Amino acid sequence: KLDVTYQGVEPIPSWGTAGVTYPRTTKSAQSDFTFYVPSPGVLWNLFCLSCASDASCLDASLRCADNKAPSAGRMAINGQGRMTVVIDNVPAISFDNTAASGPVLSGSNVAVEFSQTGGQTYYGTIFRVHYSDETQSKFEISMGGQQVIPGTYQTLITIQPDTTSSLVFTPSVFPMKFVDTDTSLACADTTDAGCRGPSAGASAFDVSITSFPLNAESAAELLKWEFGGIAASATFLSMGTGAFSQTATLTVTPPDCTACSFAAGKATVSLSVAYLADGSEIAATDYTYHRAPAVVQARFDSSGSRIEIAFDQATNKAQDGLAGACASLFGSASVGEGSPLGVGPLCSWDSSTLLFIFPENSPSIVPGDTLSIGASALLRDADGVSPASSASFTVQEPAAPVKPQVLLDAP
Repeated sequence: KLDVTYQGVEPIPSWGTAGVTYPRTTKSAQSDFTFYVPSPGVLWNLFCLSCASDASCLDASLRCADNKAPSAGRMAINGQGRMTVVIDNVPAISFDNTAASGPVLSGSNVAVEFSQTGGQTYYGTIFRVHYSDETQSKFEISMGGQQVIPGTYQTLITIQPDTTSSLVFTPSVFPMKFVDTDTSLACADTTDAGCRGPSAGASAFDVSITSFPLNAESAAELLKWEFGGIAASATFLSMGTGAFSQTATLTVTPPDCTACSFAAGKATVSLSVAYLADGSEIAATDYTYHRAPAVVQARFDSSGSRIEIAFDQATNKAQDGLAGACASLFGSASVGEGSPLGVGPLCSWDSSTLLFIFPENSPSIVPGDTLSIGASALLRDADGVSPASSASFTVQEPAAPVKPQVLLDAP
């Protein structure tokens, strides 16, 4: 139970006399209270084939050696590299990274298991403990060079803070793919933009697979391609020559990303190639979809003289500073005599996410009316990768309207 009792000094009653103490009824309240113990959980895991330094496999920016991006949920079948994992809601363990027997001291124990139902089981070791306190622990896990059969395994990390106690903490099991890191997949890109494209209507682009000889026949019969689990098509182009004789180049067409979960206009998925027969992955890389800017809020300002439109991501600020920007953004029917925005309205960007509209000369727009961005305005994300926005939105009333004042001027 949670009990609360008032302990303060109450004022003298209106009918009372100063200096006299008046008995009062005790003021208290009681309620049920339940303590919640959060379950252990893996916050994230990131793998580097080559570590950024001896002191930490990931650098301060969570990058591997040579500023390469780490991979999540993937490790190397050759047992090289290290996975960094952060675990929440587990008690602190005893550790010493300088100990010859390993960083986890004998008073504690951490076990790492990778297993398949009815299949192989492998064990990792704790290479380094970055920190371990009462709320969170950060480990580096190594396979010690042991060879692993390619495939997806379930990862089980068991933490025993005190080996003299039977109390054991086990975060949720999570999948881990062991892949051949000698075979890699990359997007052929001449602009350093990376693997990315619009969320719908993306053009085909070239990819390369290293250490994986192919021809047109084997590429069509042996392989399947997916973007975040959505099937895609690919066409063989060529095998390299000289130093690149083991590198195949193909053209792949991304499917539309209708079911992706976007954040700030972007959704990163796995672009993977696998064997068609059994689905085992050959290689994968990240691919980022860019969604057209969407309006998250549109409303009049407190004075009612300006409309403020907020977008869900940074935009390319289409038509910024151009004459007739309102007509370009919202269509010619939105401006002119008797139109929503009136004659000669001004549209200007306050920032890459905030657009201001200043209606002029007898506009008809009122709260509750709808405006639409024309695709021909080419309003895209800040990178210019997304489709052109064609968002429609309703203009809301001011959040805090200024109250009108009545002034009388008489002789």
